[in-house]
Amino acid sequence: MKRICSTAIITLLFVAMYPSPVFSQQSVTEKKLLGTWKMVIDVEEALDEASEEEDDLFAKIIIQGVSGLVEGIIENIDIYFEFKPEGELTIYVNAFNEDEQEDGSWYINKRGELIIESSDNVRINMDNNDYWMFDGDLLVSMENGQIDDNVYLVRME
Repeated sequence: MKRICSTAIITLLFVAMYPSPVFSQQSVTEKKLLGTWKMVIDVEEALDEASEEEDDLFAKIIIQGVSGLVEGIIENIDIYFEFKPEGELTIYVNAFNEDEQEDGSWYINKRGELIIESSDNVRINMDNNDYWMFDGDLLVSMENGQIDDNVYLVRME
């Protein structure tokens, strides 16, 4: 039940995020990528943006009403990506003190974009147009060429 809940929230967040224009993203290199990264999801900012862009008063009320609930759930979910050589990836999810581990893969395309391919069991949805790029020291989620500044990866040291 908890896995379904966390999966649903993560999926909803990826769908609900509004991308912003790309300015200075840098290509991904294997040397800079290898290691463990923690996913950060700025739920409060995403919900604020969604509320601002919504014209329907009822929809704004719904967004504001669920924002606390969503933030509380996200605070209980930690997602880590361990990028290994030769395109191997391990995704660790701790949701409500329950640990899960899944394998996936990654590659860097000709444009220097990081593509994450997960197994059927991993439910972190990445569409065909989604990829990751460096923005300073962060790996930022990109959708259709635009940065989603509410979802990013931070290197763990």
